[in-house]
Amino acid sequence: MTTQRFSAVDRCVERAIAAKWFPHACLLVADRGQPVYHRAYGAARLDTVFDLASLTKVLATTSAMLDLVEREEIKLGASLSDYLPALASAPAGRCRIDDLLFHCAGLAAWQPFYQQRTVLAARSWRGRRARIRKLAAHTPLAYRARHSSEYSDLGFILLDQLLETRLGASLDLWFAERIARPLGLEGCLFAAQHRRAQSTLAKLSIAPTERAPRSRRHLLGEVHDDNTRAMGGVSGHAGLFGSAYHIHQIIAQYQRAYDGQPALFPHRTLRRFVRAQSPDRQSLRALGFDRAVRAKTISGSHFSRQAVGHLGFTGPSFWWEPERHRWVIFLCNRVYRGREPNPMPRFRPALHDAIARALTR
Repeated sequence: MTTQRFSAVDRCVERAIAAKWFPHACLLVADRGQPVYHRAYGAARLDTVFDLASLTKVLATTSAMLDLVEREEIKLGASLSDYLPALASAPAGRCRIDDLLFHCAGLAAWQPFYQQRTVLAARSWRGRRARIRKLAAHTPLAYRARHSSEYSDLGFILLDQLLETRLGASLDLWFAERIARPLGLEGCLFAAQHRRAQSTLAKLSIAPTERAPRSRRHLLGEVHDDNTRAMGGVSGHAGLFGSAYHIHQIIAQYQRAYDGQPALFPHRTLRRFVRAQSPDRQSLRALGFDRAVRAKTISGSHFSRQAVGHLGFTGPSFWWEPERHRWVIFLCNRVYRGREPNPMPRFRPALHDAIARALTR
């Protein structure tokens, strides 16, 4: 497709940059399974790596769950305490695995665990991680499971703990071995606080995010999410960094699996996750994935009911329509100048509607 067809898309992004909504952005549009438009904006390059924030929930955590559910290492109807007996007396211990993926398990949305005295007193990120997980498990439930929905970081903090015990490795190492390495995704990794990750990050073009607490410098190659940063840069809800092309490669594997072709992910289980409907019947979420039709502010007006994907707090998003073999990846660093105000609910519909018009010309 010619760049002229996407001129309205370019203007949409360029106006946002001029309005200082974000200084770095990258867009990749794929149709019929192939990239048809890939452009960097502002100070970004095509290979610029972004803090993917909650896209981690899908690209890493849900991807790992696909593997374990397929191998029957985890049953979706089981509770957390079935696999983590130490949580038997904790409020979260009775949460079902599928409800955690649907965000309807009764857990609160978020808590500033990184500020808790018990976390601050830990001498290492490993100690802080253990204490944050314990705090998440023992936080009182906010509502009756399956009768409502609350998008929750806490649930994915606990899914990360579950995955670590079943995988026999931390999520960042599993992602590197099972996804990044087979696909050749050098530079798509967790911002973990160990030498190998930090050495790799130092070589990359990275979009900075917000100013670091009590500092004049912007976070660069350090995860923006406060709880994840306290946990050493790795969690089930945030911590992954990557470029638009990295995400394209992973979604292409989702598409191959969905179509029953050889892929990194299992055909039957992926379809089960994507087609599932949250039992609370309000949120419209799939297992681990959000749905584009849940709200126009996240995706515009032209995605089908089958489209799934996710948003990230720092600005990234992707939406994938498996039946159309189409996906849109947009990455930006909208928190560069601060967390509020958040322009993305206005920007995302305009962007995605402009892309839809370009694809139908």
